[in-house]
Amino acid sequence: MTAIKALEILGGVLIILPAHRAKALLILGPIAVNIMFFEFFIQGTPGIGILLVALVGVQAYIDKAKFKVLV
Repeated sequence: MTAIKALEILGGVLIILPAHRAKALLILGPIAVNIMFFEFFIQGTPGIGILLVALVGVQAYIDKAKFKVLV
C-alpha cells in the first residue's frame, strides 16, 4: 500500500505540471481502473471510480499527441 500511495502522490504532483501530464496519466490510469474494478467486483456498487476513470480518459484524449510516440 505504501508504494501505491507514493505513486498516487507522484502522479498528483506530475499532473499539475503541463509538461509531465502524460507521465502522470501513465501512473494514475491503472490506479484509477483498479479503483473502479474494486468498486464493481468487491463492493458491488459503482461509485467515484467511474468518474475518476472518465476524467483520466478525458485528459488522455486531450494529451493524445503526447501518447502517439508510444505506439
